[in-house]
Amino acid sequence: MAAKSDNGGCGLLVLAGIFIFAISRCGGSETETDAAPSESYLSTPAAQDSQQTLLTMYIQSRKVNCRAEPAAQSAVVKKFEHGDAVETSDGENGWLAVESGGEDKCWIKASLLGEEKPEPVAFAVPAPAAPTRLFEAPAERSSLSCGGKSVCRQMDSCDEAYHYLNQCGVGRLDGDGDGVPCESIC
Repeated sequence: MAAKSDNGGCGLLVLAGIFIFAISRCGGSETETDAAPSESYLSTPAAQDSQQTLLTMYIQSRKVNCRAEPAAQSAVVKKFEHGDAVETSDGENGWLAVESGGEDKCWIKASLLGEEKPEPVAFAVPAPAAPTRLFEAPAERSSLSCGGKSVCRQMDSCDEAYHYLNQCGVGRLDGDGDGVPCESIC
């Protein structure tokens, strides 16, 4: 006959461990390091809407459009910049509702928001390149003046198109920026 082993309180210890684990999960922790909102927050039941608290989140991309409805084709009602703090209240289909200071709420795609303030990022705006003149305009232009012509179909000659581009500043005549105006006639 096998001898019965005495586990002298091991069951109690396991039960206490489960109890502590359950308490820690229910109490919530504010030390989470996830920058993206949790899935449970994105699928909040409508019954809890009246009891929801606002969560401060931050814009993670350069510029973000806040839309009237939780859909990409919805109208843009407000714009936010990188690092702006927003107050979110509920979520729907991967979108978060943003409370915008007394106005109606608008919606931002959840993937564009984070729970931690992002580091400042210098977004470089490239300077427009000066157009390169590949061809010189014909030399004779003394009889031309800057009149009311502004598109290629109004030009009578290549000489006139060059005059309007270089002397009158009608840049739209050089649509591809290569210095040659109205390429259909020049």
